[in-house]
Amino acid sequence: MDDKKRKKLSARGAWIGIWGNAALAMLKIIVGLGGNSIALVADGVHSSSDMLTSIMTLIMIKVSYKPPDEEHPYGHARIETIGAELISMILFITALGLFYSSIKKLFSINKSIPTKITFIIAIISALVKLWMYAYKNHLANEIDSEIIKADALDHLSDSLTSFAVSFGILLAIWYNNGIFDPIFALMVAGIIIILAFKIFRHTANELMDGLNDTKIYNRMARVLMNCEGVYNPHKIRIRKIGAMYFVDLHIEVEPDISVKSGHDISTRVENRLREVIPNIADVTIHIEPMGSNPDN
Repeated sequence: MDDKKRKKLSARGAWIGIWGNAALAMLKIIVGLGGNSIALVADGVHSSSDMLTSIMTLIMIKVSYKPPDEEHPYGHARIETIGAELISMILFITALGLFYSSIKKLFSINKSIPTKITFIIAIISALVKLWMYAYKNHLANEIDSEIIKADALDHLSDSLTSFAVSFGILLAIWYNNGIFDPIFALMVAGIIIILAFKIFRHTANELMDGLNDTKIYNRMARVLMNCEGVYNPHKIRIRKIGAMYFVDLHIEVEPDISVKSGHDISTRVENRLREVIPNIADVTIHIEPMGSNPDN
């Protein structure tokens, strides 16, 4: 997929998140305040933070497609991973605020009973958010975007929390006991914290030049072992920046071949790797005479 199409799809996903979250946040906060549900209000605040993360996603997507320059020779795509890391932090802060407000209501004297409309809005929100997660998760896999993937998981957390909120409201109405509302709000906070940690761990690994999909090494090794004239491929290093891979590797060749033959072999290796893994941005191949690295 070319960068122009990838950028267009990414921006479309971000705009859906912005408008969808804005509408849901306003609806849940207004109905939650009027319908005596702290859990629905908290869920609305979560949607507000989702709207901010979608705005941040849109901005960072635009920055990520800026061409390489002297200060950023590898381009600006790494900002997508940084954006996903920031989303995890925003989620964590949101969860702490929700935890505080829920504890406060749990130990308050007056635990008002939520109204029926709050249950209906919570269910609608859960279903809308589930659709947004499915759409963005598919989009993230299609364009291989960490920030869209983090945004999709954020929508999933909102869907799960809305289902939890609706169940808590239903129990509060059914048993005429307001204690269920803050209890389920606490469960929501726990879900958000777990999700935030998952996103943080995944993106932190990529920022440290780790690979979340290590199977790519096996795919490359199979290609190298089947390339004519290539012996003992070693020191294979891969870094992922945005959706693209930058590859460094060493191979051995017959010691008496010409420089041109060695260059032809390296070109053939690069072309074969690009056939198997299309989103390779650059391949650096170091050629050594066969037998020079007996330990590898």
